[in-house]
Formats: sequence, structure tokens, C-alpha cells
Amino acid sequence: GVTGSGKTEVYLQAIEHCLGVGRQVLVLIPEIGLTPQTLERFQRRFSVPVVILHSGLNDRERLDAWVAARDGEADIVIGTRSAIFTPLARPGLIVVDEEHDLSFKQQEGLRYNARDLAVYRAHLEQTPIILGSATPSLESLNNALNKRYTHLTLSQRAGGASHTQLKVLDSRDQPLHAGIAQGLISIMRSHLQQGNQVLVFLNRRGFAPAVLCHHCGQTVDCKSCERPFTYHKSQGRLQCHHCGASRRMPEQCSECHSHDLQTSGIGTEQLEQGLGQLFPDIKQVRIDSDAVKGKDKLITRLDEINARKYQLLVGTQILSKGHHFPHVTLVVVLDCDGALFSADFRAAEKLAQLITQLAGRAGRASKPGEMWLQTDNPGHPLLQDLINNGFAHFACQALQERKLGALPPYSSQAIFRAEAREAGLAANLLQQIRECYRPSVNAAKGQFIGPLPCLIEKRQGRFRYMLVLQSQQRAALHSWLKHHLQEVEALPLASKVRWSLDIDPVDLS
Repeated sequence: GVTGSGKTEVYLQAIEHCLGVGRQVLVLIPEIGLTPQTLERFQRRFSVPVVILHSGLNDRERLDAWVAARDGEADIVIGTRSAIFTPLARPGLIVVDEEHDLSFKQQEGLRYNARDLAVYRAHLEQTPIILGSATPSLESLNNALNKRYTHLTLSQRAGGASHTQLKVLDSRDQPLHAGIAQGLISIMRSHLQQGNQVLVFLNRRGFAPAVLCHHCGQTVDCKSCERPFTYHKSQGRLQCHHCGASRRMPEQCSECHSHDLQTSGIGTEQLEQGLGQLFPDIKQVRIDSDAVKGKDKLITRLDEINARKYQLLVGTQILSKGHHFPHVTLVVVLDCDGALFSADFRAAEKLAQLITQLAGRAGRASKPGEMWLQTDNPGHPLLQDLINNGFAHFACQALQERKLGALPPYSSQAIFRAEAREAGLAANLLQQIRECYRPSVNAAKGQFIGPLPCLIEKRQGRFRYMLVLQSQQRAALHSWLKHHLQEVEALPLASKVRWSLDIDPVDLS
């Protein structure tokens, strides 16, 4: 269903029926930040015990919730991805909200996709499951189009709210102020003067993504990752967003010793500062992982936004995740061009989902909403398709492209990843793994991609490589993997290099 179409109301009515026959309900949500508003809405609707499960709870709170679910004392369990493992005494329904969200995939340690596990658990327990999203993953959409899932569509916004209008602003040759084109500033001012709220999205926290020497051009890099440090002005420090390393802002260049160091690029801190200069009389709030650290701080900020304490909202992806902002009439997206040229074949899908979800934050009540994408590539086919035809059309086109390329969901993938202090060791292990699987590649109707460097080639001092194994049939891929896995584990390098196997990967970084 489109954003604001009443998907949550559908969940609530399905839950009401389930509770009426004495069954329990498990509701999975992608982010901890969505838990309070979900809990409040469910408690307001149902007079039954509701428990929550997520990593923000202490051990005692988690145990109490787990036991209440297992013993049947809790009728509704709301949680993030790990809640899929919660036992239920009387399972009756599973709901996965924002099923497309990558947060449902556990990327480290025990790797799993909570959405996929939820589908399998519902099959085992013979209970219905609802996967809800305004921007379904191409895998789920393909299952629905092929009649594996029942496909239900909500095409209109609830309460008579109109659809947000998507527009592109060509920022080429335009003067920029705090990273915002002059034409957009005028549009923002118009909405603010009418007393409405404006959401400005920039998916880059910190003040600036790089610090460089104005004399020789050398950037201040994290030695462990060989990537530029991000400057966080509020802390007065540089931070690596890949490994978390932190250091003081240097006084001079390490190469030429010049003292003329300058920041390059714009993050949310700098955007907030620039907007303060452009609109000095407008109260604004920044919502990113730096600004809302601490228990309940995000909840407090969201409540203040809906109480209209702030007119300007600046933030990262945290603001795109299902929040209800009835007074936002304009969403501005800055710097979306990077995702248009990514090496990750899922990048277009992720960008389309993000843009559509952000557009859904505007015009959710009686006031119409609009969204402006600031770009140097206004004619890009992805942007034009989204603007003129909407997400559903884009998704169908993307599925056709995937089919032509024999990419998921028209094939199944697994990735062996290896990382080592020496690049050669990681690449050599993956080459040996490839040789293990080569004899049966034709029988599995499989193919190899790599070994090749990961998109983020170095992290925490380790060089990272990947080997993709792909087959047209899932069963064939699993059989192929299982058949040679013991050979891989017996390789001498396997005990010297950190490696992992990821089935159905969603992140190539």
C-alpha cells in the first residue's frame, strides 16, 4: 500500500480477529525508533498485555518479555529482527512491517533475514503472515506477482490525503547555500511562511565527509580503512564511519605541514548550521544518530516535532522510517546522485525505496505535500521513472532488468567473504575456495563472480575480498555449497584468514 494508506489499520484489524480467537501475535518492525509509537498505538487499541523486544532493553527486561511470550501471558509481541526467535504458546499471526527494510538482515555473526525466517516460521506453525510495505522488496514483489503470496494493494491515502508530488530540481550552474540550490531555498521559504514544516534529508551525518590540505590536496585519512575521516564539529574530532576510529583535528598537513586545512563536502551538522543562517527565525531540529543518542531522546524529539515545536527538520535515514508527520508539507532530498552510479546492483532499488518512503512523510493530513530532489542528473531514467510513473512501475521495470541479467530474484546468490591484514591472503583463500567448487559448477548450473575486492576494500586494517556463487535454482545452490563446505574448512588458509559465508546477501559493501 502507498505511504499513508492505512496499512497499520489493516494490521490492527487482522490482530483484533486473531486475539478474538485466543491467539498470540508477533509484530516485527525494522527499527528501535519505531517501537514506542507502535507500542502506544497497540496499547490504545487493545486491552491486552503487550511486550516489546529489542537490543535497547536490559537483560532483565528482555527475559521478562521472552518468558511472558513463551508462557502465553503476552498476547502481542512487538520487536526488531531478533524477536523472530521468540517462542509463542499460541501462535496466531505474524506481521512484518516495512518488510523491505535492510535492517531485518543480520549482517554479522549468525546471519539471517528476519523477514524470510518469519515466512518460514509461519509455514511451520501454519499461521498467516502479513508482509507490509509501500515499497516492497523486489523478492517479495516477485513472489506476489507469481502468486506465491496473496497480493493486496492499498492505492489511496487514508482520510482523503492527496499523494505527494515528486519533482526534480536541476542544480547545475545554480549557486548553492549550505548545499541547497537557490531555487529550492525559495520553495522552502514559501512553505515555512505558511506555518508548515519542512523536512530536509541528507544521508551523511557529521559536519563534512572529508578534511583536506588546501596547499597539496592531501586528505586526512583513517589509516586502518584508507578512507577520509569525517569531521564532527560538535565534538571537535575526526571520526571514521567505517571502523569507528576517532582522533583530534590535526593542526597541520601530515605531508606538506601546511596549516591551511579545509573541510570538503556537507554533512547534517553543516546543513543545520547553514539553514540557521538562511532562516534565522525558524526553529529547527537535527535527527541523526549523533543528535539523538541516549534513551528516549528520539521519542522526545519526535513528540516535539508533532507538537510543532520545530518547523525545520534536518536528518538522515532515521526520518524516513515510517514516522507520521502530519504538518510536513515539503520534503527536500539533497545529494542523491551517488546512488545513481553505484556498483551495487541493488542501489537503484534502495534509492527508489528511500525516495518513496521520504515522499510519504509529506502531505499525510489535509494539507497537500510535495517533494523536491536536488540533482545534477535530472534526466536520469531512474528519477524520471519514479517521478512520472511511481514506485510500482519502477519496480516492474527493475524486475525485468534483473531477469535479463539473471540476478536475484531470478537467481540465488551466496557470498564468501575473506579479510586479512595482507590483501594477497584474502584473495588467495577465495581463489582456493573457487577451485573447490569448480568441479561441480556445471552440475549446479552455477557461475562464479570474483574473487574481487569488496566495495569497501579495507576496514579496520583488513583487506576485504568476496567471491559470489550464483545459481538459477535455490536448491541447486544450497546443494552445491554444502557439497564442498568441508573441503573449504580444511584449507590451510581457512584457519589463518577470517572468512564467512552469506546466503542471499543484501549488502555488497
